[in-house]
Formats: sequence, structure tokens, C-alpha cells
Amino acid sequence: MKKPIPYTYVVARRRRRTGNRWCLAVMLPGGLASTLDTFASRKRAISTAKLLAYGGGHVEVRP
Repeated sequence: MKKPIPYTYVVARRRRRTGNRWCLAVMLPGGLASTLDTFASRKRAISTAKLLAYGGGHVEVRP
């Protein structure tokens, strides 16, 4: 069985005119970030990142 790839999942605030959105992205090799989804609440974005990072990933929360 292969080991999971140790991705870094990033949760960062994305400001909008209608309010703040929380963006969940995965850091790809070479420093590129690929956005997976946006969430209305910070708590939901962090819990989704932790769920995806289970088994070898790292979660980074940016203000």
C-alpha cells in the first residue's frame, strides 16, 4: 500500500464586498496553490482541511 502524499492544505481569508469568505487550497510542488473550495465560515474550512489532511497532510491557517 502506498503512503499518502504529504500535501499542505492552506485556509486563508478572501475578502469580498459582501463579507469574508474562507478559501481552502492545496499547495502543489513548486509553491503553486490550487483552490479547492470556498466556505462562509472559518470553522468549516478548517474542519474540511483537517479531514483531507488525515494520514500525512499538514494544515496551515493564514489570517
